[in-house]
Amino acid sequence: MNKTGGKYGNYGFDKAGYNKDGYDKNGFDSEGYDRDGYNIFGRDKHGYDKEGYYRMGYNKAGYNIFGRDKHGYDRNGYDKNGFDSEGYDRDGYNIFGRDKHGYDRNGYDRFGFDRGGYDRDGYDRKGYDWDGYDREGYDWNGLDKSGMNKTGGRYGNNSFDKAGYNKDGYDKNGFDREGYDRDGYNKAGYNRNGYDRNGFGKDGYNGAGYDKYGRDKDGYNKNGYDKNGYDKEGYDRNGLSRNGKNRDGGRYGNNGYDKNGYDRDGYNIFGRDKHGYDKEGYDRTGYNKSGYDRDGYSRYGFDKDGYDRTGYNKSGYDRDGYSRYGFDKDGYDKEGYDRNGLSRNGKNRAGGLYGNDGYDKNGFDREGYDRGGFDKDGYNGAGYNKSGYDRDGYSRYGFDKDGYDKEGYDRKGYDRDGYNRAGYNEYGYDKEGYDRKGYNRNGYDRKGYNRTGYNRAGYNKYGYDKEGYNREGYNIAGYNRYGYYNEGYDRREYNNRYEKFVEKNPKEREKYLSDNNISKNQYYEGIYDAERLRVNIDLKNPFTGKSIKSRMVEPKVSIEDGDKVWVKLRASNKLEGKRPEDAFVCKVMVAESTQTNELGFTIRTLNCLKKAEINTVRELLQKSKEDLLYAIDNEPVLFKEIIKILKGVGINPDMYGLSD
Repeated sequence: MNKTGGKYGNYGFDKAGYNKDGYDKNGFDSEGYDRDGYNIFGRDKHGYDKEGYYRMGYNKAGYNIFGRDKHGYDRNGYDKNGFDSEGYDRDGYNIFGRDKHGYDRNGYDRFGFDRGGYDRDGYDRKGYDWDGYDREGYDWNGLDKSGMNKTGGRYGNNSFDKAGYNKDGYDKNGFDREGYDRDGYNKAGYNRNGYDRNGFGKDGYNGAGYDKYGRDKDGYNKNGYDKNGYDKEGYDRNGLSRNGKNRDGGRYGNNGYDKNGYDRDGYNIFGRDKHGYDKEGYDRTGYNKSGYDRDGYSRYGFDKDGYDRTGYNKSGYDRDGYSRYGFDKDGYDKEGYDRNGLSRNGKNRAGGLYGNDGYDKNGFDREGYDRGGFDKDGYNGAGYNKSGYDRDGYSRYGFDKDGYDKEGYDRKGYDRDGYNRAGYNEYGYDKEGYDRKGYNRNGYDRKGYNRTGYNRAGYNKYGYDKEGYNREGYNIAGYNRYGYYNEGYDRREYNNRYEKFVEKNPKEREKYLSDNNISKNQYYEGIYDAERLRVNIDLKNPFTGKSIKSRMVEPKVSIEDGDKVWVKLRASNKLEGKRPEDAFVCKVMVAESTQTNELGFTIRTLNCLKKAEINTVRELLQKSKEDLLYAIDNEPVLFKEIIKILKGVGINPDMYGLSD
């Protein structure tokens, strides 16, 4: 707020650098567009300039100022040479002068033939003209138009004359000029007398007047009967008419049988009546109308009482009620003992309780187990029932009927709620919905950050989004997206201040660095702040005199929060958009927690340090010179290598008693 309570300063701009109309001092709004809707590059929100062309020089229709699209074709589809995308000009010919079918402007292909297949002289690819004659005047058979061959003969290359007949007078199908073959039959299959090869004429009758079925034109065969077996008077061979009467009016014919084939007693020539039974009343299979054969047994082998030929009924018992093995329905023999040798009251022949197989009437032996090895409670000697469970309800493998052990876990190691002993379900999530790495199904940890370190709002744990801006819109250097510092100054103002001092006073800058023994690449010690991704060092800017409290860094080595680090400051000749106090660039060379295998030691040196359990820079600097020499087997070459690498990353070995 200004002194009067307003939000605009003396120059009419607010803290963000915008006036009452929403434009900055350069005339651009918060989105970077001027009053006409164009940005500093002269383009609108859609990327078109004031003349309507896109970034690549094409208008909305897709054509540049020369009227061509991205592929170099004009609105009619032709390139600068006059050819379309398929390589043909406006007349339909390519650079070789041929159309899509391979014909030139005169209508001939590359072999000199037109679309009809003829060359300029009128001959096809085989060398024949429209009439079928070659350049010498002969057809494919070697005959000229008068029918003569090259030697003056009548027959061509295939031994046929111009009319198609050979020396014997037959054509290629074997017929003479009258149309008959060598056997005397024409193409229809008839000889000169009008009969075919089977002796039948065109009307279907032979010379005797009978057709292929042996009947004359009236329909009677040689014996005088028609196809139904009746003669011209209407009687069949048995002397019966169509209505079943003989010449005297009776029902029976010459052989004593009527029209249906039965005699006066009702039996046919096989001795059976209309139902298929003989005079004794049995059918062809030997059974009477009741279904029994001559011995009194049915088709299933049982008599009227239900016993088979061996004397047993369907249940397997004889007429006395005993089976083939001598036992009745209750399982007792004629003496009253069952198969086990026990009577109905459970006694054996000697008066004991156990039968021949050692089991009593209830099926248990002297030890109390049945034939399956189970006691009266249903458990065997091992303590398991028929289902395989003990008295506590667990199987041999320690699981109950539901598949859980005594601790409540199934075979896969999950409890009834679906979680294993570690507390995770089969999908790898605990009861709160987080996996082993601490992320839920949506990819966020318990603090609300995803695997890339950003929360749902898009900010990391330091409060910056992926573009490096915090919730107030400023990056870690203090500038917003439009290049303004949080105090209202833009980058250019700072550049002008600093560059004016640096570029116009190079001698003073060099003198200051020389007097204070400051090099452009000097090493400093600091403490790493992991939360702010900064290194806190004690140094003043040699040009401005301001204290450099901390430097923003991007670690290139393994580093932990609170680590003592050795950094390298590189003096910058130009600020390039930074503030004056950012004149030095900070680079972490090494940290106390940095692994020794990251420093570039040789394999031999690393093996010696690893054997002595020296894995980090901190552990290396804690060793005395004597202990370090002992660890590297008193090798002066290895010791000099260690000292050289420590100096190379900014560590002064003398300060730690490791001078060479």
